[in-house]
Parts: sequence; C-alpha cells; structure tokens
Amino acid sequence: MRVLLIESDLDDAGFLKEALTELEERRYSQTWMQAEITHAVDLGEALAVLASEDFDVILLDPNLPDISPLQCFHDLSAAAPRIPIIVLAGPEEEPLAARLIREGAQDFLLKTEVDCAPLARSIRNAIERHRVFAALRSSAFIDDLTRAYNPAGFCALAEQNLKLAARVADQVLLVTADLLSYGSEDLDLILIEVADRLRHAAGDSSLIGRLGECRFGILVFDTGDGEANSTLNRLERTATSFSARGHASISLGISNFDSTHPALLEALFETNAPQPASA
Repeated sequence: MRVLLIESDLDDAGFLKEALTELEERRYSQTWMQAEITHAVDLGEALAVLASEDFDVILLDPNLPDISPLQCFHDLSAAAPRIPIIVLAGPEEEPLAARLIREGAQDFLLKTEVDCAPLARSIRNAIERHRVFAALRSSAFIDDLTRAYNPAGFCALAEQNLKLAARVADQVLLVTADLLSYGSEDLDLILIEVADRLRHAAGDSSLIGRLGECRFGILVFDTGDGEANSTLNRLERTATSFSARGHASISLGISNFDSTHPALLEALFETNAPQPASA
C-alpha cells in the first residue's frame, strides 16, 4: 500500500511514519500490506510527486505554508481525484475537518488520538468509501433531467453526512422543496429551472437531490458563522420569488438534525411538513 503523507511539521510526520510502520507489525487487517510512505512537506512538493506517482491513500494536514486549508484541499483533490484523502487535524480543528469531508475528504483523524488501530480502520474505510462515493457520483445516481442526485444517490450521501454531523456536533437542516405547477408550461423546463435556482441558493457545500417527480431535497450544513440559516434564508427567498410569478409555486419543509439526539434520514422526512411560500 502506497501512502502519501503531506505534513509540514516534521515531528508530527515522524510520529505518523512510526504509526504506519507499526501497522505492518501488528497486522490490524488480514489484507493489510506493507505501507510504502512518501513524505511531502508542502503542497507544491505533493503535487510534483502526484504528477509522476500513484498512491492508495493520502494523509493530509491542510495547514500548509502559503495556502489556506480549503484551497489546499481543493488543489490536492483536483490533482488526485481518484485517491481518497484523510484529513489530519488538531483537536480545535474538527469544524475544519468536517467541512473538508463535505468537500470530498473521506475521513479525518485527530492528531492527538492517532493510534495504530484507528489509523488502520480509517485508511481501510476511506479506501472503501471513496470507491462507493465514486460510484454514487456516476451517472447511475444522477437524475438525467435536472442533474441533481436521484433518490438513491441523495439518500446514500445524506446518511453518510448525518453520521459525520453526529460525530462532530454539526447543525444540519433537511429542506424539501415541492413544486406545484398551475399552467400549461412544459413541466420538464420548469423542473430544470427549479433545480438550477435551488442549486444556486443552496451553494456548493449543500447536497441536493430530486426525490420525486416534483419534489427536491436539500441537505444544508452549518459551515460556520450561521451559514445554515443564511442558506435557508436564500432558499426561502428563492421559493417566494419563484412563486410570485404565478404559474407555479414552491413550498418548503424544514427539519433540524439534532446531533445530541441524532435521527435517521427517514425520521427527518417524517417531521418535514411543507409550508407554502408567501407571495
């Protein structure tokens, strides 16, 4: 197994190398192979290595010199879309790690809690989840008309994100948007427009799917500074302005995911009662 470790702190890098080496000695998985470790101290070095070599997994401390953590992750994932990334975070960086998972990382580990067993489990699960998520993002799980996720894709990704929210105590909102068309306009064109409007209002960090012929679901995450409430306000304004045109209306339903008493996605749908948008 080939591991790319991207870590600017040499002491932390040395500790992680020891942990990876110890994995082979303890064999936490019957299928575990010896870890071949390549260490990069900054993003430029990592990108240069990725241009000529392939890896099974990337361990990333996103706090690298001269680049923001989010941009660092985006540049790395763009350069290595087929390689699962595990984020290495300090104890105060769980919100950042959770944000990066929603952006596409497969897991995160707190540096203060890195040990052989959780490291082995995280790597094994990250490789498997990356394979599953790649399949979910394929055309089989995308609605042909609106290019949103179809019900199977939305529900699978939503369940994974709710598990993460329970782990890091994040606020998550499940918003449903139901379309009622009054006129004779082409329904397909209306649905495409609604999907585009909802996607624009929800932003890149939200998850959107077409759950039925005229129903959409949006999973909204709190990425900091009250972003979940801001996103909800944008969705409400979008529904109101669309409904004011008169030929169709959008009603929104909202459920709040409580990380202290986490519920399954099915339970959130059951408590999600649509409310007509005001004109």
